[in-house]
Amino acid sequence: MEQIQVTDKCKSCGTDLHTCRNCLNFDPSARNECMKPVEVRITNKSTNNICVLFEPKVLVEKQGSGAAPATVRTVNSHRQAFLDLFKK
Repeated sequence: MEQIQVTDKCKSCGTDLHTCRNCLNFDPSARNECMKPVEVRITNKSTNNICVLFEPKVLVEKQGSGAAPATVRTVNSHRQAFLDLFKK
């Protein structure tokens, strides 16, 4: 896997890649929102930064037509269960 450089941007949408939000150590509930001990707090978590502790977070997105219909069925079944509560 290639290293993500500080100035790298997404080829599709142009957003910054070397950011806290794209880091494996990012945790909104941790001190300074990082699981590693950082010297200086980075305030904007969505823009490029020069943090040496950066480890890219890898997300695998499932492909196929099965994901969306299951979500729709789940929402519809929850809605139906709610409506069933008020039937006479």
